[in-house]
Amino acid sequence: MPTLTTKLKHQPATPRTVHPSDLISQLLQEQSTLTAVETFSTWHKAHTEPEQVQYYRNLMPASMPQPGQQLAFEVDLDKCSGCKACVVACHSLNGLDEGESFRDVGLLLAASGSVARFQHVTTACHHCVDPGCLNACPVNAYEKDPVTGIVRHLDDQCFGCQYCTLACPYEVPKYHAEKGIVRKCDMCTQRLSAGEAPACVQACPHQAIMIRTIDIATARADANTGTFLPDSPDPNLTIPTTRYVGKATTSSTLRAGKYAAQPLEHAHVPLILLLVLSQLAVGIVIMVLALNSFSRWDEFVVEAAGISPEPGEMQGTLASPTAKVSAIGLPFAGHTLRDAILGLAAVIAASSAISSTLHLGRPQFAYRAILGIRHSWLSREIAAFGLFIALCFLSASLSWSDSAWLNLSLSLAAIAGLAGVMASAMIYHVTHRPFWNVARSAPAFLSAVSGMGSVVVLWTLSFNAIDTGGETRRFLACTAVVSAAIKLWLLLTRLRQNTPAETSKLLRTRLMSEVQQQTAGNIVFMVMCTMLCLWPVGTHVTLIATLAVWGALAAEFTERYLFFRAVVPLRMPGVMKS
Repeated sequence: MPTLTTKLKHQPATPRTVHPSDLISQLLQEQSTLTAVETFSTWHKAHTEPEQVQYYRNLMPASMPQPGQQLAFEVDLDKCSGCKACVVACHSLNGLDEGESFRDVGLLLAASGSVARFQHVTTACHHCVDPGCLNACPVNAYEKDPVTGIVRHLDDQCFGCQYCTLACPYEVPKYHAEKGIVRKCDMCTQRLSAGEAPACVQACPHQAIMIRTIDIATARADANTGTFLPDSPDPNLTIPTTRYVGKATTSSTLRAGKYAAQPLEHAHVPLILLLVLSQLAVGIVIMVLALNSFSRWDEFVVEAAGISPEPGEMQGTLASPTAKVSAIGLPFAGHTLRDAILGLAAVIAASSAISSTLHLGRPQFAYRAILGIRHSWLSREIAAFGLFIALCFLSASLSWSDSAWLNLSLSLAAIAGLAGVMASAMIYHVTHRPFWNVARSAPAFLSAVSGMGSVVVLWTLSFNAIDTGGETRRFLACTAVVSAAIKLWLLLTRLRQNTPAETSKLLRTRLMSEVQQQTAGNIVFMVMCTMLCLWPVGTHVTLIATLAVWGALAAEFTERYLFFRAVVPLRMPGVMKS
């Protein structure tokens, strides 16, 4: 005989029906009491958790970081399947444009005997303790939240110099050509402030991405031990805070999967013009200063005119020789020739500054470039070259008036110019890219200064005088020969010490022809300058000097092109370059 329990168990449940009129009445009553805004305000005041919090409560920290702590991503590599749901969610919820992505998925490969294994890696901004992007930015367009530690990019402040894309070893900041600015992941700050999980955390179907609170001291200690991710850039560069956990992190055999062809890097043509022209202008000023300081200018004028100076006339003044030369009608005689060369240097320096603005996404905000002078080498370079340009024009005006302050102005201009050149070397040194360090960049830049400056001054003198003879020509030509030899030695050393990745890139992308052109230009430059040292006085000096100038410029422009195009950047392992 069935019991009551059995009857209730088998008795079908009676469905509860709600009359439509009752539902409408209920909704009208709720609407009459509180508006949607008032309801939201009530929930907010009552600290009501978002409805979805139950799904990601274990993926979010329960409280804000304490002093000495910050928020960070934690990625469980054992759970990451490479589905890229995090990439899609980040793109959708952040309203990113086509081709724009704040999160990438890479691939790590390993082999054990005949068995191959692979591991997917999801990566975004690491919100580093010592962010390279923040330290490099010349306009202070980055800020690190003092509470959460999140590194945010201020879009309104950015003027699109793209230096942060070079300074970040993980290639996190992405340049948006249409907007003319750089953008990056900010850990969905707005969602975090509302109690919601970041887009990538919420979208991951395997809960492989989490937000954790970490100790900054622990992050520094982990960076010193090198425990970040296999085959990744050195964590000591910026102290990344992202934690990768799982068995994959303990495998020493995992390497980045190079399953995508490595394309050429951006040429940065305006930066090529900036480097070559600014170094040329600095070299011209230094050579004019040398000639002017050691009475070589007077000697050149006298030698070119064929005048034998009287005893006591070659004492560092321009009065007597200049007067004699001017009396015979020598073209560009006296300080007028010097004016022309200094004016040329000023025009070249100003042209380099103008060309640099063409590299900016928003050139109308170029005036902001020195805001980061306390920490950014780019700001220091701009300040140094700005002072150099002003002193160039001042020196040209003082030369025209034959002022006694000329040497002081030239000296200050040379110091400012050399400071700008060294700042240029430091700009690329802090990117930590191979062959962009100071040990290679500084000698290359300084030899370009002396080589191009000396040969262009010699070429200008040979064009505007009867002849260029004597010790003046030999001084300038020997300086150019030594500079060309240093440039050629640096090139051969680089080719010999190239990493396999760089050598492969030169061969696969057909950049080896540019290397050959650079070598040929350096050789032509060195041979012509050697001939200038030994060539007797005659009408062929101008022709030889012209060939030397073209060889020097061709070598420098080609070298700067390879400087940007052939470099192998640092990046997260296995991430494809678009």
